[in-house]
Amino acid sequence: MNHFTLGESFETSCAWTNVSTLCTRVKKRLYASALSNGFPAERVWISFRVTQIYETGAAIYVYLTLEHRGMEREHLIDKYEAVEDAARDEVMLAGGSISHHHGVGKIRKKFMARTVAPIAFEWQQTLKEKIDPHNIFAVNNTIPRSDAERAEIAQECETKFGKQPTPQ
Repeated sequence: MNHFTLGESFETSCAWTNVSTLCTRVKKRLYASALSNGFPAERVWISFRVTQIYETGAAIYVYLTLEHRGMEREHLIDKYEAVEDAARDEVMLAGGSISHHHGVGKIRKKFMARTVAPIAFEWQQTLKEKIDPHNIFAVNNTIPRSDAERAEIAQECETKFGKQPTPQ
């Protein structure tokens, strides 16, 4: 914050046929979201790097930097989060995965319902209860703590991204 820079790198993976399209679409969406959230175009930097290659596809890192000099700080993190969420939404719309190898965690948790079928959530919750009954590890990462939190996440995503199909 003191250096007027917000930045992130995140990874995804997709089939070879989607690599170029994914990068093009994510870059376009990132710019549009950054501009709509008040970040000047000349202060937005986006880059991509293929880090792992496979017979069927590739892992891609997305790098993003937003300079916020002169912007009010009060809602800056909310604006940044909106930009980042738009990027993750576009990754999924372009055929990419929510993560390649760093996991999902708290930041991407809101995208899990678009990634994993409901029965997989039940399996994950049951497994966690068996091996971590006191909820010590990965607290509140990919598994919503309650039906109320699951509904809240679903409503937030529907508001931001529209109704999305549920994986089967």
